[in-house]
Amino acid sequence: MAGVEQASSGGRAVQAAVEALTEHPSLGIQTCCSCKLDVPQGQCSRVQNGRDQFRCTSCNRLKSRIQRLGAASELDILTPDERVGFMRDAHAAFGADLMKTIQETVQQAETTRVVVKTVQGGAYIDYDEAEEKYKNKPKQWENIKKHAKMIHCPVRGVDMLQIPEYKDTQENEHVRESIRKRKAEVDIKSKKAPKKKEVDDDEEGKASAKKALTGPVKKKLESLKQRIGQCKVNVAEAQAKGKAPDAEGAVPGHFFTKLTKVEAELTSLQGNVEKIKACNQVSKNDMAELTNTIDETIERAEAIAARILSLVEEHKAD
Repeated sequence: MAGVEQASSGGRAVQAAVEALTEHPSLGIQTCCSCKLDVPQGQCSRVQNGRDQFRCTSCNRLKSRIQRLGAASELDILTPDERVGFMRDAHAAFGADLMKTIQETVQQAETTRVVVKTVQGGAYIDYDEAEEKYKNKPKQWENIKKHAKMIHCPVRGVDMLQIPEYKDTQENEHVRESIRKRKAEVDIKSKKAPKKKEVDDDEEGKASAKKALTGPVKKKLESLKQRIGQCKVNVAEAQAKGKAPDAEGAVPGHFFTKLTKVEAELTSLQGNVEKIKACNQVSKNDMAELTNTIDETIERAEAIAARILSLVEEHKAD
C-alpha cells in the first residue's frame, strides 16, 4: 500500500505493518492529518479537539522536536500543501538537520510569497480625442468602444472614455521582513545552551559517583543492548530493500548516507554498554545520559529506515 509511514522507536518496519493489516483487517488504517499518509491504526493517535482526526507517531514526534527547537511559529507561512510536504520530508530530521530543513522550507516559501500584482488604472479622455488617437488602429478602437468604461462629464457636456493603463506592484515585503526577523530569533534561541537546573553540590557528587551495578541496572543494560540489536536488524532490512533491483531510483542517496552514519552510532553505543558491563560500575548521570542517547539514536534510525521503506512502497505502487 502506497503512502504507509511508520517511525516508532524500536517498532517494526512499514512493510511488516502492512502485512499485519492484511492478516488482521480489523486493525484498520487512518490517514494522518499532518502528512496525509495512511498508517495502521496502532501507529497513530486521535488529535485532541480534532473531530475524527488522527496524527501518526512520526508526525507527533516531529512536532515535539520542532517545539523543543522553538521553531513552531516559523512554519506559519506555509500553505496547507507546503506543510504536508514538510512534515513528510522532515520525519527523519533531528537537531541541526531539522533546523536546517525548517529554514530551507521557510526560505523557499518566502520566495513563493513575493507576488507581483498587475493593477489597472488610467485617465479619462474625451471621446473625440480617443477616436482621433486610434483612427489608424480600427480594431483597437472597436474594442475600446465595446469594453472601455465611459462616463459623461456634466460640466463640459462630453462623453469620456477610460483607456486602461497597467503597472506591476510587488506585495508582501513587510511580511517577508518579519519572517526573517523571527527566523533570526530562532537561530539565536537554538544556539543558546540549555539552562542547567541548580542542584546541591552533594547531590551532584552522588549522581556522578560510580557504583557497582545493581540487578535493575544490569537488566536495563541488557534491555538497551537488545533494543540496539533489533534496531540494527531493522536498519539492515531497510538498506537491503532500498538497494534492491526493483527499488532502483526510489530512494535518494542521502538517506543511505544518514542510515550508515546512524548505524555506526548504534555500534558505538553497543560498545559503550559492553564496557559498562565489563567494568561492573556506572554513575547515575552516565547511565541516564547513555539511556537518553540510545533512545534518541534508535528513534532517529527507525525514522530513517521507515522513510526508506515508505519510498520503496510508493515506487512499487507507481
